[in-house]
Amino acid sequence: MSDGFDIRLERKLESEAAGAGGGVTEVRRIELITGAGRRRRWSSDDRARIVMESLAGGVSVSEVARRHG
Repeated sequence: MSDGFDIRLERKLESEAAGAGGGVTEVRRIELITGAGRRRRWSSDDRARIVMESLAGGVSVSEVARRHG
């Protein structure tokens, strides 16, 4: 990504926050996924293991998903 895009995005968010009164005041992280991502092929055993891991108490499903890509 170019620095120009980052600067334009930051200015747009700042102007919207200033004009909206309660809008976005800070952006901590933006994840932009570009290009053709590969489709993962999981075996049935891997799928079952990942699902069981996500169902465990006190575990965030999004954490499990990120950990396994």
